[in-house]
Amino acid sequence: MILRLSRTLSVVLITLLMFGALSAFGGAVLAFTSHGAGIALDELAGSWFSSFVVLGLILGVVVGGTQSVAAVALLMRRQWAPMIAAVAGFGMLIWIFTEVALFGYSWLQSLYFGLGLLELILVLARLGIAPATVHPRLSASPPGDQRALVSGTGTRGPNRLPPLWTGFGAGAALLAAAGSIIALLIPERIYGLETPVLADAGIAQDLVNLFLVTPLTLVFAGYAFRGSLRSWLCLIGVLAFTVYNYAIYAFSIHFGPLFLLWVAVLGLSGFSLAGTAATLSTAIRRERVAGPGVHLSGWFLIAAAVVFAVLWLSEIVPDLLAGRPSTSAANWKVPTDPVHVLDLAFFLPAVFISGSLLLRRHPVGGATAAGSLVFLSLTCLPILLTPVVASLRGDAPQWSIMLPMGVIAAATLVVLGRLLPAMKPPAGSLPEESGRATRQARTT
Repeated sequence: MILRLSRTLSVVLITLLMFGALSAFGGAVLAFTSHGAGIALDELAGSWFSSFVVLGLILGVVVGGTQSVAAVALLMRRQWAPMIAAVAGFGMLIWIFTEVALFGYSWLQSLYFGLGLLELILVLARLGIAPATVHPRLSASPPGDQRALVSGTGTRGPNRLPPLWTGFGAGAALLAAAGSIIALLIPERIYGLETPVLADAGIAQDLVNLFLVTPLTLVFAGYAFRGSLRSWLCLIGVLAFTVYNYAIYAFSIHFGPLFLLWVAVLGLSGFSLAGTAATLSTAIRRERVAGPGVHLSGWFLIAAAVVFAVLWLSEIVPDLLAGRPSTSAANWKVPTDPVHVLDLAFFLPAVFISGSLLLRRHPVGGATAAGSLVFLSLTCLPILLTPVVASLRGDAPQWSIMLPMGVIAAATLVVLGRLLPAMKPPAGSLPEESGRATRQARTT
């Protein structure tokens, strides 16, 4: 029964992919022969596209190509078929968001957005988000055992990141990449109402999201799902960085085509962060953190929290005493600076507490210190990239910020490199280690 249901899911997914491929090929033909199927060329103003030919090629080759390749791979039962099917599904979502940003909304876009979303749901089911549907051995386990395995507390995989939070984190990363691609392709449509300072910062953030944060999230989530403690702890920092930045996107950027996508990324990454932190296994929570990098990391986190708090307050307090609006907020034309709010309310106190607990060898300090360092290093990168983006866009760059932020980023990475070797789980607590121990016992 279970295997029959799994085959049914595969057949449905293949059918959807073939339909998506045929639709994409048909849309590409219309773009070539009907000049965008009657859409005015003026609709492309403010984008990188000067004609519908390039859009037709993207629709036919990229969207239609990935849909068809994924369908064929599933038919041939290739091992990499789920991966290409996920790429095809997200490719469809990216295309629909691009259409909405360029041409406005149509009911057909809801249909094809639902198509891409359903493809992703089916891929996640085949990868184990619904383990009882896919894995016959799990279905034979008692109900309590199944719930324990899904929550990450079961005996079969006590130190693996649960598939639900793995899927949420991966989904947030891929949706963020989709939004970043769209924003980089049509920046005037996304950031056209923002000040040059905020637009440059947004583009720099998109570049970091696309080329660094998304790959890191997928890699860390994948290894944490397989049982890597260090990847699990670093994933917390990457997810926190995503929550932080998409809160800024959602509340500070004008309402536009990517609003719902940003809200979706914020929600998925927020739930994944909460689940990832909450489901740390007992073995991880009880891990004794020791090593030369622990003392250095604790004091570094405390110093970083104090320095940034003093830096933000040195601007906020004079503005309050003078009765004038926030200087930073005025540069973005927003009521208050969201960076100040998030840092002073959440991030900096959390970093200070993490460093303090790490110095006391408290398990919570060991569980959060690596993530705090990852977060701190990632926050430096968009700031370093913003002057480069501003220069390329013809705006006034602030090159003076690069030296101090570069020093902070480099120092943070050095401290993180010293801390991670101390984050070693107890012998045999991780699935890989327990498996090696079992094999050694059998050979002896």
